[in-house]
Amino acid sequence: MKAYILNEEEYPNSCRYLVKFLSLSHLNTDIYMRTALFLIVYICIGLTPAIAQSSRTLVFLSDIQEPMWVEKLVLKSDNNEAGTAALFADLRKKDMAALFLLGDMVSSQSDSNWEKIDGYLAGIRQKKVPIYATIGNHEYMFHAKSGQEKFVKRFGYQSTIGTVQCIDSVAVVLVNSNLSKLTKPEKATQIKWYRQTMDSLDRAAGVKIVVVGTHHAPYTNSRIEKPEQNVIDLFVPPFIRSAKARLFVTGHSHNLEHFRQSGKDFLVIGGGGGLSQPRLTGDKQRYDDILKPEQRLRFFYLMVTRRGGELEVKVRGFVSGDRLLIPEERAIPLSAHH
Repeated sequence: MKAYILNEEEYPNSCRYLVKFLSLSHLNTDIYMRTALFLIVYICIGLTPAIAQSSRTLVFLSDIQEPMWVEKLVLKSDNNEAGTAALFADLRKKDMAALFLLGDMVSSQSDSNWEKIDGYLAGIRQKKVPIYATIGNHEYMFHAKSGQEKFVKRFGYQSTIGTVQCIDSVAVVLVNSNLSKLTKPEKATQIKWYRQTMDSLDRAAGVKIVVVGTHHAPYTNSRIEKPEQNVIDLFVPPFIRSAKARLFVTGHSHNLEHFRQSGKDFLVIGGGGGLSQPRLTGDKQRYDDILKPEQRLRFFYLMVTRRGGELEVKVRGFVSGDRLLIPEERAIPLSAHH
């Protein structure tokens, strides 16, 4: 395992840390785990208060992949590629501390699919905005090893297991939810790392709020994608137990959905450009979606800003593929924190 502290000259006025797991099968994971957890507590306590600003916006975006032709046979197109382009054009104008991508950036791992996305990401990086990502199922598609290599090439400072970033006293924990693509040692290490990381963040004085992000959604009413049982079993319980964890953000379902479980908020934000998926509604819902109809957008990203000990959450984007000129914003109230 290697630990990376991002270059402060490259990303000024920020405090971020990253623990990266590589070649896990041959490492003494207990030693490296203790080192990783020490770095988490040290950096969050020792550095975050000194350089964090009082209010900085984190942006989350998911499922920006170009639709596949086979998907278009069963799902309706809505000027999807133009919708993605409009979102990135708007993002280039926004002031943000970081961009978090929750997977499915490409429809498959081919170089041609990555080319357009590379252009979008370059536009964000020109603003000196760091980009962090977790891998989706489409990055693995057709050739998992090659897909993972191309992901690492673009986000080489990040792990395909999990990462942590601490910005303005908000710790964002990204976890790879493609557990079937991990080896048994990687999976075991990931679960242990995630649990201990969540516990350590609760003890870190420099961390006020924790946000967890995965690609696959534990809760969704999508008719196409089912709730991910591995996420429900392995990643949700530590999130619920955490005193500081407030928001669990996912993609995979190409919708905007808002669920509340055990007093905690779960948002599905798969509005980056993939084909819209029909949802179960009314009595057919798997879970009670508390989002109001007027809050929904078709193409959107999520903005999260700390206001003291609370999170202000908004979605920004466009209501449809034929209305891509003027972005709109919708507030997403979270449950009261006690």
